Amino acid sequence: MVGPMPHYRVRFIKDICDDTGHPHRCVEGVVDIRSARDQARAVRAAQRRFERMKKIRRWTMYADRFELDIDRDEPSPGRALTRLP
Repeated sequence: MVGPMPHYRVRFIKDICDDTGHPHRCVEGVVDIRSARDQARAVRAAQRRFERMKKIRRWTMYADRFELDIDRDEPSPGRALTRLP
């Protein structure tokens, strides 16, 4: 028997500098993927969903990078997810 599929959360990040030149991380959107065969498919699904949400052709038009969090159990409020670099 196969265990529960991991829950994936993908945050799309824009790196911006303030007027003094200090960098800041701005979260442009968060997409939850409840089921995917692997991390790569989860990321691609999140990218497509983000593009549809923002009505853009490429997610890189809105964000510079993304962060992927994985929870191998059912997510619950206030529970931290494992972050992958």
